[in-house]
Amino acid sequence: MNIAAGVADETPMRVLIVDDQPIIAEAVRRMLLPHPNIQLIACIKGSEALAKVAEVNPDVILQDLVMPDADGLELVSAYRRDPALARIPLIVLSVKEEPSIKADAFARGANDYLVKLPNPVELIARIQYHARASRAQKERDEAFNALRAELDSAAHYVQSLIPEPIEGRVRTRWAFVPSASLGGDSFGYHWLDENRMAIYLLDVCGHGVG
Repeated sequence: MNIAAGVADETPMRVLIVDDQPIIAEAVRRMLLPHPNIQLIACIKGSEALAKVAEVNPDVILQDLVMPDADGLELVSAYRRDPALARIPLIVLSVKEEPSIKADAFARGANDYLVKLPNPVELIARIQYHARASRAQKERDEAFNALRAELDSAAHYVQSLIPEPIEGRVRTRWAFVPSASLGGDSFGYHWLDENRMAIYLLDVCGHGVG
């Protein structure tokens, strides 16, 4: 994914604003009007924020800090404790400008901090930056998981080719420990007749996935 790609080339970005003041959500909505593929969803009750984030699965959260029914900083911590929500980019949008509060927000897991109401150009730029970076990371994770699944399947197949230990006049014992998750080595044995056994080793060292 090209981080510099235009917004118009992407699927709509979902932005969830958690703020008890509808007028703030409306102001942000107006800022986003020139960008119709940025979809704004509002949550005015902090007590419902976690459920709303889980429902919407936004690309970016805009989080107020001062709400009558919830502590915004505690919500930041709560998002980060939830594995399903922990990696969603979060921009604090607050009237508070104190460096100590900003530091606390970042310590709890916020990705960015803007004093409201910010300049529209800056707000849009930061939303786009965080959303695109998050989507790129998701694509990398999906590619890694797909590769991991293929490697696990291949490793299972290689293991299935290895013969079982045998007993009798000749007893076999072995341990197959590849240096990585998938090794290209293999071996086997079988009786040719009553007195002769064939034993073979293939690609005995050093290649791993290759």
